[in-house]
Amino acid sequence: MKQFMRDYFSFNRRERRGISVLLGILALLLIALGYMHSGDFVQGRESVLEEAQLDQKEEIRDPIKKEQPHGTSENPEEKKKRLPEYFCFNPNTTSQENWERLGLSERQAKTIINYVSKGGKFRKKEDLKKIYSIHDQDYDRLEHYILIPEDSSKKAPKPFVDEKGQSKPLVSYKIKPGEHLELNGADSAALIRLPCIGPAFARRIIAYRTRIGGFVSTEQLKEIFGFDEERFNCLSDRVEVDPDKIHKLNINVASADELKKHPYIRWNVARLIESYRKQHGPYRKLEELRKLDLIDEVLFGRILPYLSLE
Repeated sequence: MKQFMRDYFSFNRRERRGISVLLGILALLLIALGYMHSGDFVQGRESVLEEAQLDQKEEIRDPIKKEQPHGTSENPEEKKKRLPEYFCFNPNTTSQENWERLGLSERQAKTIINYVSKGGKFRKKEDLKKIYSIHDQDYDRLEHYILIPEDSSKKAPKPFVDEKGQSKPLVSYKIKPGEHLELNGADSAALIRLPCIGPAFARRIIAYRTRIGGFVSTEQLKEIFGFDEERFNCLSDRVEVDPDKIHKLNINVASADELKKHPYIRWNVARLIESYRKQHGPYRKLEELRKLDLIDEVLFGRILPYLSLE
């Protein structure tokens, strides 16, 4: 019996240390399982569920109460059913129907109509932003269509002045249906001609275009901060891209610091591209990037149009 015990239950120092570690891990797992099944965990989960159910009941009783702070109470399906129409308008005389045609919700339109009916007046474009239900995105896309005569007689609106100091009539300034604007070569004055685009979004488009090296697809506009589906649908049939105007990064020369500035290339991927080049020499073809662990097929497809070997 003693020999049997020595043969099967005697351990050296390394084995005893391994057994101690395993026992410690098992103890931690038992403690964690006990906590997950405790009354506090279940009670906390039930309270979260109860709170969610109360929120859902509150939405059913008053769906308008849950509207977004700067937006409307419309759900996404309602927005898809009615795309905005764009035309010049005077906010002091526009009907509720026309406000809704311009893309505002029924609630927003009624707020403006009530303001005007009680004696309120829009003396300049910026006054529209004072209506609490109108947020910045609404104003940006409607700004260049607002016409407020200086008096009761219909005077021509002041011309739009672009960055070069050239004045253009506001009514005819916006791009017409059937016209197309090439995004990779357009300056801010040209971008403002697009529906739903004001100076702020023109600057954002140019800034992101510079960072990314140019647009491969018009869908990339949605990657710009604040550029939602509604704004994209407003101008998607008026824009196009020329891939030949894309600025490319030479992966045989560019450093990791230069590579990581591209929005699609994270710092660890940039370092890996540089390290592989230093170990194996210059890249002979772009497909060699597929060998790198951090570059999967999706990422390779996104960055391929922006890379070159020379």
